Amino acid sequence: MQEFFLARKKIIRGAIDLMIICSMVSIVLKRWDFAFGFLLGTMLSIFNFKILASDILKICTLQVKKEKIKGYIFVRYGVRYLLTFLILFISLKNQNINIYTCLAGLFFIKFSALWNYSLKYFLGGRVWVSL
Repeated sequence: MQEFFLARKKIIRGAIDLMIICSMVSIVLKRWDFAFGFLLGTMLSIFNFKILASDILKICTLQVKKEKIKGYIFVRYGVRYLLTFLILFISLKNQNINIYTCLAGLFFIKFSALWNYSLKYFLGGRVWVSL
């Protein structure tokens, strides 16, 4: 169980590091809409990731009754995608948030997981950039 929480923390930390780097570059370029897009997209992806991680933990430890698991997963899945749609709609309508950087921010959690748990092993343990 401890390994689960450490992995979750490491993935989230990697996504936050990516967001900070991209936001700093955006601020240096004086593109505040890019920085807000990265921030909003990354925060949404981290929130969705935490919801998914807690769902996996609850289902694997059987804190949800077996009869209700299907409905529980369906409702939580719907909530995550409704929230994603709502944030993307807001970023599309708001001039101060860039939709493309918001979409990029949504992928930062996936890039972090891919980097931390796939690419490192394919590269033979050699890591050029540590997130």
